[in-house]
Amino acid sequence: MSAEAKRRPADVLREARRKDSQVKRARVFARVDEMKAAGQAITCTSVARAAEVSVWLVYQPEIKQYIERARSQQELARDHSAEAGTVVSQGSLAVDLQLARSELKAVLKERDELRDALRRKLGQQLEKSATEDVVVRVNTLEETLRRREKEFGVLQAERNRLQEELSRLQDDLIASQEARRRLLQQVNRPQAPE
Repeated sequence: MSAEAKRRPADVLREARRKDSQVKRARVFARVDEMKAAGQAITCTSVARAAEVSVWLVYQPEIKQYIERARSQQELARDHSAEAGTVVSQGSLAVDLQLARSELKAVLKERDELRDALRRKLGQQLEKSATEDVVVRVNTLEETLRRREKEFGVLQAERNRLQEELSRLQDDLIASQEARRRLLQQVNRPQAPE
């Protein structure tokens, strides 16, 4: 039997936990390095949140020492920056933030005013073009109505003429039928001997 076949479920579970622990530890070390490079405040809680691991893990001696060393290096770098005059004070950052907020408010207000002006202008243009379109359409419909009324008058006169002609032809037909009937009666009447 091979070594793989002799492994028990407990061994497999232990090996999986060991690999998972190594992955999580590596992720914690990587996040600490990223936070240090970005100048973010490094605390056990922030590292745990960034690495998506439990706080218990970051308090393990090996990891906690690594975090403490990174924090010390950050403070040392900050002290050197302060001596060189490159660190910005909290007060100046707060003023910059306040200025940026007020500038943002002004820009947003201007954007809203421009949007409203554009909306009004477009509304006026649409209203004007809609009114012009309606006037043209009404004029077209009125002209069409006048043409149809003329055509209707002509057709109505033609219908009246045709009805009169029909009536006359019917009278002629009735008269012809009556004459034919009389003629047939005369022809078919027995003749008296002479």
